[in-house]
Amino acid sequence: MKIQELIGKKITNIYSILKMEVGGLDSGECFIELDNSMIIDLPNKNQTELTFKSIHPSAKSIFTDLTIFRCIMLMRIKEP
Repeated sequence: MKIQELIGKKITNIYSILKMEVGGLDSGECFIELDNSMIIDLPNKNQTELTFKSIHPSAKSIFTDLTIFRCIMLMRIKEP
């Protein structure tokens, strides 16, 4: 899939893994879920194609509860 094909897709969740080492190098990995169906890697400036990946079992959603965000979006849609 080309990066231009992201237009019209909706980010439905973001997952991450953080590894912290005392006195060492901290690292992290991010998983972006689109349309509740596919997971992509963050594209860099030189990429033209998306990289698909699987969610690591220890990855956690960065959102505790997405319900509030959905309610806010619905309220914005109903506003004149």
